[in-house]
Amino acid sequence: MLLLMAILPSAAWAQERQPNDPLYGEQWYLHKIAAAQAWGSTLGFEGVTVAVIDSGVDIDHPDLKENIWTNRNEIPGNGIDDDLNGYVDDVHGWDFVDNDNDPRPSLVKPYSVIGASHGTVTASLIAARGDNGRGLTGVTWQTTVMPLRVLDSSGEGNSMSVVRAVEYAVKNGAKVINLGFVGDVGGDLLRIALRRAYDAGVTVVAAAGNAPEGGVATDLDATPLYPVCFDANATDDFVIGVAATDEFDTLTDFSNYGAKCVDVSAPGSRILAAKPYRPENPDFNKLYGGYYSGTSVATPLVSGAAALLLSMNPRLTPAQILALLGSTAAKVTAPRTGAAGRGRLDVGAAVRALEEQLASRAPMQSAAPAAVPGGKMIAVAAGPGRAPDIRLFTAEGLFIREFAAFPKEFRGGISLSAGDLDGSGSYQLAAGAGPGGLPQVRIFDRNGSESGTFLAFDSGFRGGVSVAVGDVQGKGRAAIVAAAGPGGGPHVRIFDARGVPIGGGFFAFDKGFRGGLSVGVGDLNGDGKAEIAAVSGAGMPVTVRTFDLRGNLLGSFQPFGSRERRGARISVQDIDGDGTAELLVTLGVKNAKPVAFTSAGRRLGEFDGAKALFADSRKWSSGTPDALTWTAAGSPPAVTVFSSSAAPLQFQAFEKKFAGGVTAAVLK
Repeated sequence: MLLLMAILPSAAWAQERQPNDPLYGEQWYLHKIAAAQAWGSTLGFEGVTVAVIDSGVDIDHPDLKENIWTNRNEIPGNGIDDDLNGYVDDVHGWDFVDNDNDPRPSLVKPYSVIGASHGTVTASLIAARGDNGRGLTGVTWQTTVMPLRVLDSSGEGNSMSVVRAVEYAVKNGAKVINLGFVGDVGGDLLRIALRRAYDAGVTVVAAAGNAPEGGVATDLDATPLYPVCFDANATDDFVIGVAATDEFDTLTDFSNYGAKCVDVSAPGSRILAAKPYRPENPDFNKLYGGYYSGTSVATPLVSGAAALLLSMNPRLTPAQILALLGSTAAKVTAPRTGAAGRGRLDVGAAVRALEEQLASRAPMQSAAPAAVPGGKMIAVAAGPGRAPDIRLFTAEGLFIREFAAFPKEFRGGISLSAGDLDGSGSYQLAAGAGPGGLPQVRIFDRNGSESGTFLAFDSGFRGGVSVAVGDVQGKGRAAIVAAAGPGGGPHVRIFDARGVPIGGGFFAFDKGFRGGLSVGVGDLNGDGKAEIAAVSGAGMPVTVRTFDLRGNLLGSFQPFGSRERRGARISVQDIDGDGTAELLVTLGVKNAKPVAFTSAGRRLGEFDGAKALFADSRKWSSGTPDALTWTAAGSPPAVTVFSSSAAPLQFQAFEKKFAGGVTAAVLK
């Protein structure tokens, strides 16, 4: 039988406040592990999913709901296993106790308050939403939590439920598994499931266990418990065992210990956390509770640290994560050497160590980073050949988070644009699927939550969609302009944020042309309405044409002469800040640099982020420009920010070896 780890009441400890969450000052343990230092480099991101295999998670808790995993391949409530993973309507995880799709804890008596709260406590320590002005913060601010219920609300369960949950977590994309329980019976099936998770690149983190009430802590080297000791005699540390320390870096009296099973320690006393919230139930009428103690509240701090490291480098193996955590851990006072693992978690030091490793392999950003004009974040999408990810960065090129725009198996690339689609004053992202997929457009907010989706062309078309966002009607609300990729006619269509067509669309070139288009949107004449610019793909002389909303031709020119037929892509930006936009055209060849033109076709200059603002040293008559550029297929995935107030900034948005190109947009 698996028994829930006890978490025992204790007192608070005030420390400095970094995010704006009002209870952060009471989270002494985050200061102890230098979380604020780690947050200077990464806040975590949605692309890393942590499976909380526990007693259920309150997925509606206001400090957790934004970070709860959503199965994007499952249609809610239709009674069908849409993604064929063996579970029907598993939109937010699964309950392996009651065998249904509600992973929340059962708050129907009989229950123990600790047992029913345990999974929610765990999830909040990993990923309570940070800097949202509410409650507290987790080790990560925005990592995704996958709730998988295997323990009932008394804290009891069986190993077969855990086996099924581990297999579910691995199959559905979890990168970290958190196990906050122990039992005295191992079981080959669970050991095999955890070993397979490790071999699949999933980091498994497990609690060392607590002393029984009124008893003494267990020496796990002499009396192993499970799952923490499954790897005690294995050649690989495929389970990261976690013991608990106090505020003085001493192993707590209640924490089990042992060099064979414990790999690292973490603060595990006087911990504040979120609780399941049901205002009508006096046991659960408060959003937060504690103060808790136990190895099962130390464990999620380590899981959260692993998620932060994976946000910086998603390719880290479990062994590499353990090496980073172990090599940077602080000294712990324990009964004997190694009994508390390699030391107490220091996530700030681990993040710094990983930064040093990454810096030795990738170019660093410029010493004088630029600010994005009028923007707060830069969104970057991967081109063909890579998982369909969108990454968000600060104006200085600091990674914030990542999320998948389309199913993870898709490799056709993404066209990306941003604008105020709902009239709220805040920008949203429009992502168009590249060749090979449905001609789908998906809309996301700045947190990566999907707010809309539609097909821009007939469902049988597989040539990809180029998207651009702008206020083509002059009504203060942007529209989405979509153009067909290779294989389709040169069709341009315009939609509102709901996917409802605006007008009937038009053909940018001769109807027989099948080389595909790239489109951009911006105010080219200063009249307060955005115009549409299209550039031809391969197969005809590269031609730029501009149109109004109704498809009336406004201008046409060949930016590279009549002999260049390799195709190009286009973006529209007001580079010099004079109220009228310019056209940035990039030839579709390796290492091509964007060239800026006026809407009338006058060449303004070629951008070169590695050397200077313009490779040809031309100057602007109206001042120093501001611009955002990115690389085409065949080139390293670089984004360059040009600014009137600082030197150009260039950063790598994805792995340097990825050569599928990227697209970028500013989120205001």
